[in-house]
Amino acid sequence: ILLSLAGRGSDLPDLGGACWSHIGPDNAIREYAEYRYAEGTLTRSLLDISPTEEGDAERAASAQSAEIWYHEITQEMFGES
Repeated sequence: ILLSLAGRGSDLPDLGGACWSHIGPDNAIREYAEYRYAEGTLTRSLLDISPTEEGDAERAASAQSAEIWYHEITQEMFGES
């Protein structure tokens, strides 16, 4: 806001977010999206959602990715997993 008021614009970073949902043992679906600022508006630039026809191997890989993410972010935030 301050940069805009000074007439200098801003160098806002791209943003991303991920979500996994476990739907069974070794079975998870994912949603990943990226966003960027363009002309003062936040717009989605990428969306990746697990397809409904995804196979067991892909769902197991999503479950493993979810577990890895959880342990890494827990370690970063609290120093434990």
